[in-house]
Amino acid sequence: MPVRRRLISGFIVTWLAVQIMVPFVRKFDFPSFRYRYATFSWAMYSKPALVYDVSLFRTGKAPGQFEPIPNIGQFVHGCQSPEPMRTHEYYRSEAEIQERFTRLITHIAGKAGDGHKYVVKIHWIRSLQPGQPPQWEFSAPGSGRS
Repeated sequence: MPVRRRLISGFIVTWLAVQIMVPFVRKFDFPSFRYRYATFSWAMYSKPALVYDVSLFRTGKAPGQFEPIPNIGQFVHGCQSPEPMRTHEYYRSEAEIQERFTRLITHIAGKAGDGHKYVVKIHWIRSLQPGQPPQWEFSAPGSGRS
């Protein structure tokens, strides 16, 4: 009986240690021990959010002139080109977001066929990487077909 009781006690202690340590490790960034916080989520299981403004537009005939992308609603629901759109991402990295918008603006430019240059501009409000530049921009030329 004492062996069985010790095994059960050992299992319970191990189970409790895992239940306490896993959220602790997820909450603090090791080895720097930096506190991670995300609003509106369960505190111990939170993941920090990326917050950024994204603008999708095309360049006009004159330099520095921005025009709205026609029919942007068929590509991005709720986007008001060229106005910036505030976005929160919880489970993506900066590289994944940049890749997604690179593919999107390349697809839009390929479909347009009007010779304009299509641009996506991201302004990072809250970034996860300390060395991240505050803005990122990518442009794709329209295919030029009529």
